[in-house]
Amino acid sequence: MCRYINHHHHPEQVLASKQSKRRHKVTVLLTECGDKDIMINLWHMAQCDRIGQMNPLQRDAYRELEELIDLTNDIVAHE
Repeated sequence: MCRYINHHHHPEQVLASKQSKRRHKVTVLLTECGDKDIMINLWHMAQCDRIGQMNPLQRDAYRELEELIDLTNDIVAHE
């Protein structure tokens, strides 16, 4: 639980970065978290948080996190 609390702002920080920097940021975060499943859970928790705050008139902001899930899986597959 402490890992999730320590890293709960990282999804927003990664998404706020330039597209060209995201792979590096996810790789660094994956190293810090130490486990792919923890990272995927972190992305899912961020999605749930966004869904809970979502205004139906806004775009589906939670879907941006699907990119991070795919990127995490890609990084682990290529290691």
